[in-house]
Amino acid sequence: PTELCHLADNLDFPVFFSSGSSQYQTNDDRRYRYSIFSAAPTKTINLQNEIENTAFESTLQAMQEDLAQPPAEGLVPLPFYSGVMGFLSYEFGEAGIIKKTLPTKSEDELPYAFAGYYPWSYVYDLKNDCAYITFSPRCPEALCDKIKALFAVSPVDYAAKNSNFALSSWKKSQTRADYTHQFKVLKNYIKAGDCYQTNLTQRFAAGFSGNSFRYFLVQCEQINNPYSAYFSFSAKAQILSFSPEQFLEVNNKHIQTRPIKGTWPLTDHSGEMLKKSVKNQAENVMIVDLMRNDLSKVCQPYSVKVSKLFEIETFTNVHHMVSTVEGTLDNSISSIDALLSCFPGGSITGAPKKRAMEIINELEIYPRNAYCGSIFYSADHGRFDSNIMIRTVVREGDNLYCWGGGGIVADSVEDDEYQESLTKVNNITLLDQ
Repeated sequence: PTELCHLADNLDFPVFFSSGSSQYQTNDDRRYRYSIFSAAPTKTINLQNEIENTAFESTLQAMQEDLAQPPAEGLVPLPFYSGVMGFLSYEFGEAGIIKKTLPTKSEDELPYAFAGYYPWSYVYDLKNDCAYITFSPRCPEALCDKIKALFAVSPVDYAAKNSNFALSSWKKSQTRADYTHQFKVLKNYIKAGDCYQTNLTQRFAAGFSGNSFRYFLVQCEQINNPYSAYFSFSAKAQILSFSPEQFLEVNNKHIQTRPIKGTWPLTDHSGEMLKKSVKNQAENVMIVDLMRNDLSKVCQPYSVKVSKLFEIETFTNVHHMVSTVEGTLDNSISSIDALLSCFPGGSITGAPKKRAMEIINELEIYPRNAYCGSIFYSADHGRFDSNIMIRTVVREGDNLYCWGGGGIVADSVEDDEYQESLTKVNNITLLDQ
């Protein structure tokens, strides 16, 4: 942690993909195997309403195509050596689908989307307990020297002086009456046939000062989710995502998504109650069908299939129901194309996607920001991975924001859904009622 803080505080636009703690490492689960750090991109594109979404998308695709370069032969097989790293906010996807206007943001606010070309990486293999530092031939010599110098200096004294943080108690940003009103309106939409599932969320807030990356690392040790990620854009604009959910992964044209839909508290230690829940199965299969449709738009005909349905995965605070949908990308489709086509993920919108997003825009009091967006990497050698930013904290200025929610369907019960929105984030907010 001290080494990572030292790097993050001395380089621009640091990104860290955390696969959890080595104490949870299993030999057969690659999701928990590698953690990836990089910073100081040589080229960036930053959307703060300076350009249209379509211009951002075309520039991102061009960046990937122009700068992609396969690694030298004989390297240890790693998920990332160099390539594009970036993030898309939920609002970025919302604007593209329901044509919502995006106001200009300040430096202390997150951009709507960002991407950069990162010509080096620091990859830690938790399974074998070893680390690799890699440099692309495209990495400028001065940057290469700077990074080597940072690794050569012991960061312990520096970190001890510069890694403190403090935060106030988390508070709900809306009242229970607000949630009740939203829930009733949404149930009426479902009854009228507008949608059959919509994700409804609420926001929490806390004051914050100090080193947000140190706070992220401390939380990672406690929460230990496999798709956690940190992204910094300025001194007071950062994403701290403790996500358990993968969005899209691509390797050799094989694409998969692993939507989470279905939650149960840890009081049932085996998850058997969740596995038997007809309601949660119905929620899950609605989103599986949506993701099958989304992948079919970018995959070769007849290649999309559901390889795993209703699997139960246990995390530090809840059981989740997870399914796997996979296919083979069409030869004309890149990983970035697939990301932009399928974004945002169906598990955090509902179905049908567009109508669900229109209802979310109408009912939710606060914008989702980075929450329910995605952090991704697209490596020069073709590997691509991304998360869905649930269980995510956003720092803007001197405040932290966090969201919790869940899918509402025809037989949802308000008290149960409200409690679930608290339970999902109570290991972050410590709010349980």
